[in-house]
Amino acid sequence: MSGPGRPLRLDALAGWLAAAIALAVGIGVWPTWRLAGPDGLEAMALAGAATLVAFVAGLAVFVPRARRDPKGIGLSFLMTSPIRIAATAILVAAAWAAARPSPTVLLLWAVVFYLAMLAGEVLWLARLLRTGDK
Repeated sequence: MSGPGRPLRLDALAGWLAAAIALAVGIGVWPTWRLAGPDGLEAMALAGAATLVAFVAGLAVFVPRARRDPKGIGLSFLMTSPIRIAATAILVAAAWAAARPSPTVLLLWAVVFYLAMLAGEVLWLARLLRTGDK
């Protein structure tokens, strides 16, 4: 497990998140452009930024908890989920209020990015729990 002798590998998490984001963008850019044009891509970018910031906010709570109690890392992950969900909702609402992109595209991409980043985070956590140092 992680702990004083085995720190959490946030670089590994960043890799999983980057892969998840790249996959979502790679699959979704062309259809978004085709269906919603440049405004759709703006909404996509805003959703991605809001979701990424929300995940970083969740990590700001998760990492210290996980470092204090390496055996409870899974529980720490679950307990920070409401923070990520609330932060995502607040930031997406703020993005909509500030830029007024297509609400349908913004919400759709917020969900897609959230699920993609959650998948990346879960894969990182599963590997961490299995190997103890990834």
